[in-house]
Amino acid sequence: MRIAKPTDALVLLSTMALNGRPHVCVTLGYLIGADGRAMNEQGAWQFLRRQFGQSVFDEGLKKTRGTFAVAGNAYAPVGTRTATLDVTARLGHLRKTLRVYGERRWTRKTQGWRHTEPLPFDMMPVDLQHAYGGQGWPANPIGQGHCADSQEIEGVLLPNVEWPAAPVLTPQDTRAPATFLPIPAGAPERQRLVGTTDEHWLRTRFPGFPDDADAAWFDALAADQCIATYWRGDETFEVSGMHAEKDAVAGQLPGLRPRLLWHLKPDADQVCEAPLQLDTVWLFPNDEHVLVLYRALIETGESVDADVAEMFVHTESLAAPAETTAMLMKRWRPDEAEVERTAGRTVQDSNAAAQADAVWAEISATHDALVKEIKAKGGPAILPSVVPPLARPAPGPDDTTPLNEGAIKGAVKRLASGVEDEIRQTLKAAGVDVDGLFRSAERHSATGGMPSRTFDAAVLPATFTQKYAAELADAKGLEQRIAAKVASAHAATSPGLDPLVAPHRVLGAEALRAAHTRGETVTRVRLEDADLSDMDLSDADLSGSEFVRCKLSGAKLVGARLDGARLVECELDGIDARRASARGLLASHCTGDRAGLASADLSDARFVRCGFVAADLSGARLQAAAFVKSSLVGADLTDARGHRARFTESDLAGMDASRADLSAAILEDSPMSGARFTEADLRGASLWGVQGEALDFRHASMAGVRVGRASRLERSCFDEADLVRAGIEGAVLCGSTLRGARLDAALLAGCDLSGTDAHHCVARGADFSGSKMVSAQWTGANLMQASLRRCVVLDANFSHANLYEVDARTARVERIAVPGALLTRCAWQELQA
Repeated sequence: MRIAKPTDALVLLSTMALNGRPHVCVTLGYLIGADGRAMNEQGAWQFLRRQFGQSVFDEGLKKTRGTFAVAGNAYAPVGTRTATLDVTARLGHLRKTLRVYGERRWTRKTQGWRHTEPLPFDMMPVDLQHAYGGQGWPANPIGQGHCADSQEIEGVLLPNVEWPAAPVLTPQDTRAPATFLPIPAGAPERQRLVGTTDEHWLRTRFPGFPDDADAAWFDALAADQCIATYWRGDETFEVSGMHAEKDAVAGQLPGLRPRLLWHLKPDADQVCEAPLQLDTVWLFPNDEHVLVLYRALIETGESVDADVAEMFVHTESLAAPAETTAMLMKRWRPDEAEVERTAGRTVQDSNAAAQADAVWAEISATHDALVKEIKAKGGPAILPSVVPPLARPAPGPDDTTPLNEGAIKGAVKRLASGVEDEIRQTLKAAGVDVDGLFRSAERHSATGGMPSRTFDAAVLPATFTQKYAAELADAKGLEQRIAAKVASAHAATSPGLDPLVAPHRVLGAEALRAAHTRGETVTRVRLEDADLSDMDLSDADLSGSEFVRCKLSGAKLVGARLDGARLVECELDGIDARRASARGLLASHCTGDRAGLASADLSDARFVRCGFVAADLSGARLQAAAFVKSSLVGADLTDARGHRARFTESDLAGMDASRADLSAAILEDSPMSGARFTEADLRGASLWGVQGEALDFRHASMAGVRVGRASRLERSCFDEADLVRAGIEGAVLCGSTLRGARLDAALLAGCDLSGTDAHHCVARGADFSGSKMVSAQWTGANLMQASLRRCVVLDANFSHANLYEVDARTARVERIAVPGALLTRCAWQELQA
């Protein structure tokens, strides 16, 4: 793609699907310096790299309204230090204020938890790292102030940036992060805007957005940083408290009116203008810079490179009359003369140029050798020398960018077509039935592993095949060498930028086997109704591939890569995928009973209506993985790492997750009788509506766990488990054991604890309000300062328990045993029999 543009314009291209239709989103940016002038492209990217590092500052997607963001540090007035400071940003009629504090920490006082006085500061970053959040807080896991473990509150830092009207006052307070920056894509407040990700979406729209996606998702910023329409481009702005020498930085947006013309291949005469809207403004008050981002959407076919041939960018001033499209066409192509073009990805160094030279030399040498040998076979009488030499196009944007596999394959295909014509002429002159030969080749291709018109050696004369064996072998390896050089050239010319995603390559089972055996690349392949049973694809790179209704039972994928792959209605029973990498994989309606996935990386993977009965997932990486309406009955998840994993409406009966890391995981509406979580890490996890008996949580780390929504965990074992600050509400724990468990500051409200055995458990300051404790055995338990308000305590045994300052007012207590118990300052005498 060729892009003619001014040197001060930044151009970014991304693809997105809307209602199932592919589009290219063109982002056009200008970085305005303190002098009011737009910086050149090189200087602009250097500034943005210094400002954001490796962080993504823009998602490159079209928004439906104008937004603004602010990046930088807060500064105390010149020559001073301050303990607190308000920073305010205004753009147009939008205004937002944040409060910045110096360092503060939680400390225990006689009256409870209090924060220390803020320390004076001269500079403080106003970013997400200093806003409310922390480990286990999905809205901002990189922030500070959130602490789920009451035993670790002492000395914990409070957030430095807060909402002026809603400060954090206690360790239990939770807040949305106070920020001027974009909201992370994984934050719950953005995730709920994504839309319906159901089976219809999986089959018809994935990986595009659902049809009912809320337009607010694309804003990426809080609602108080968005306006109802797009920005005009000449609004005034002011930011106070974020400059080292000035109390405030004020100015006006540059008042630009960029224009974008484009045309499709192959019709160069059909030129269109795409309307650009200013949907994002970045303010950098520390440096007095402003970044304005205009965007346009262009509907395309399956490939942007195949459809959009050229673009032309022209920058006008809002104060000047807008030029007509015809006038812009004259600027673009005056008298149809060649115009200077600037490509989005240009080869800018000698290393990349040398790589391009090497690739071309290899293509040229292979072509020349084949033509030479064919001519020698038939002689001048059979093959006149009328085939033009393979000409290398002059260096230009089309040749240096985009450097993608599709473009290379297209060129090779055109070259192969020319060579085929020469072969036809050669063989026809030699008396060979050419058409019959090709038909025979096509019949053999289905089993020979080579797609399209590939010759079977049996149909050619022996002398012919011997003569060309070396050349054919070189030709087979050419594609791999080109792919490797293309990847190397991409790394040299476009560090940090991904190429446009190539379309899937359709293969059959035998073609896939043959390609893998030859060591060819098999990424982004598509197979439908293929039988891959017992096939050995170990160490194969199948990233981005699609398997639809395929049989992979017993297949070997040890160490294979399936990152971003999609599996629909596939049979995976008995598959051996140990140590495989399948990050971001999507599987729907698949069976994987007894699958071997030990030590596999399934991070961010999603399984919908899949069965993994008795599967081996021991040591697997399951971070942020999701199992929806799936079965893990009897599965082995021992030592698995599943931080923030999610199990929704899935059968977990008999699953063994001993020693697994399931911190911050969510288990909801799932049966799980007999499941084992011995020594597992469930800190900050949530169990909602789970149903099961005889679960094993012995020695589990469950600090801050949340159990609710009528969960039933009857006759389960929590012996020696850490349940400090757990929040358990309305759960049924009848007949369960909590011997030696730690329940300090835990909430067990409205629970049924009848028949529980909590011998020597420690529950200091725990709240049992409204719970039922019938025939409970809590001998030797430490319930100091616990609350038993509104509890029903019948036939319970608290022998030798520590009941110091237990608040049992309004509780119903009958026939309890308290011999040897410490009753100091306990309100037993006020109990109602």
